[in-house]
Amino acid sequence: MTGGKKRNQILRFHLPSGILVLYTLLAGLPLLLLSVQAFTAVAGGETEWRTLVFPQGRRLALLLQTLGFAFSVAIPGTLIGFAGAATLRFTRSRRIRHLSAFLIPSAAIPPHIHAMAWSVLVFWINGLLKRSGLPPLQDQGFIISVWVQMMALLPFAFGIMLLTLSGISNDLLEASRVTAPDRRTILRILFPIALPGLSTSFSFLFLVSLLDYSVPSLFQLNLYTLGIFSEYSIRYDASHAFLMSVPLLFLSLPAAWLLQRSLRRLPLIPSGSGREARWPLRLPFWMHGLSCLSVLLLLLQLLVPLAVLAVQSLPALSSMDWLTDSLPDMGISLLIGVGTAFLTLPFAHAAALSIDSRRHNRHAWWWLVMLPLALPAPLIGIALIHTWNAGAFSWTSLYNTLFMPILACTLRFLPFAVFLLLSFLKRVDRNLIGAALILQKNSLHTLFRIFLPMLSGAYLGAGLLVAVLAIGELGATLLLTPPGAGTLTLKIYNYLHYGSSEAVSGLCLLLYLIALGIGLFLQKTATSNNRRPA
Repeated sequence: MTGGKKRNQILRFHLPSGILVLYTLLAGLPLLLLSVQAFTAVAGGETEWRTLVFPQGRRLALLLQTLGFAFSVAIPGTLIGFAGAATLRFTRSRRIRHLSAFLIPSAAIPPHIHAMAWSVLVFWINGLLKRSGLPPLQDQGFIISVWVQMMALLPFAFGIMLLTLSGISNDLLEASRVTAPDRRTILRILFPIALPGLSTSFSFLFLVSLLDYSVPSLFQLNLYTLGIFSEYSIRYDASHAFLMSVPLLFLSLPAAWLLQRSLRRLPLIPSGSGREARWPLRLPFWMHGLSCLSVLLLLLQLLVPLAVLAVQSLPALSSMDWLTDSLPDMGISLLIGVGTAFLTLPFAHAAALSIDSRRHNRHAWWWLVMLPLALPAPLIGIALIHTWNAGAFSWTSLYNTLFMPILACTLRFLPFAVFLLLSFLKRVDRNLIGAALILQKNSLHTLFRIFLPMLSGAYLGAGLLVAVLAIGELGATLLLTPPGAGTLTLKIYNYLHYGSSEAVSGLCLLLYLIALGIGLFLQKTATSNNRRPA
């Protein structure tokens, strides 16, 4: 059996093709209807589209500031992630290697938790500087927004680069080292092979920073995405919001294309191949220094929120009223997280298998999965409001229910679940499944006895990942949460605009521990499942 035919036969276990149509209906139709309304408004002369599509004056300055913010986060974040991953990939120290067990799960911590912790820390430092007669650190504006956003996204960059470097064959590096010094091996072998990972990390950090306003808004930094939300809140005009988003889409869609192209080129290897053992490649002096700095920064992003929030929330422990008052918000957050996981997994399953087995609809799945990453969160919320409130699906009466934030979180975080499943599928032992196909009673026998047990950790991890990300989601949930309901993230975010308090710190610490705990459980489950003997 040839490699291509074998790959197509191995992973034929997929849900009916109708699930692609269903996801297209849920994800594509709202955006299509919104664009049709915008085109109709332009054709009817109801809106001045030129000033929206081609921003000038303040809007142009805001767009350039947003672009600069995204680059300022993505470039250093990618370099730090690469240096940290290289350190853990090639170090001899087991203590440093064990850091990855905590650093990658910390990606589940919502960005506004980092914003809360670093703002408190800067406040403490400025108090010390004032008493010493020194100028204070900037606690608002561009610099601290870039810093906090980068620290919140560092685990993603680190995880992407560690996955990339783990897929590089040690035999290839060792063969190069025989004929050339380590420095040349790094420049001619390591960097070129790691280029897809660097591109993936940069594109992801760039997209998230370009389209997310939660952290900058807490530090009084106005970005273009926040302008879309503000304009819609004032006008309640969906076509105006869509046209205003067009300049941002001109930047985000090419970045999303680069991201999916880079993801397809990541050097992932099957588990158990014998190529995952670390090999002690000696890093040059300049890279060694950068690696030490990156490990320090990764530790700071993990420990600063924990330490600061623990100290800040100590006075609140004398009375637990803040916790009991937040129980309804916690319940709603939990419902949204669990609902998002259950709604996301069937789509993620179908998408991952179609993409990995190179089915004919894989290109459609790639773009349907990547499209939400290229859309501003407020635009996703606006499109769903336009479709489900008074549009094509208004007859369902689902608009003022928790289904709306669940659907928005599904659209936003489906890419994360698909990426996680794809990384596991690339590491599946194809020979084991190929042998099962020969001896199987039917395709369902292989599905339930071989395939699903091997990937149970991946499915559990994908569900937990999107659940915790949904609990921390803000941009779309802010528009779609039904009246009388609230989430823990919304409550924290609203309180942060009026200054921090011990109760808010306690809520942030609680959410931090929940997110980190789920992340650690996710990694432990996935690792134990990946090491399970065949």
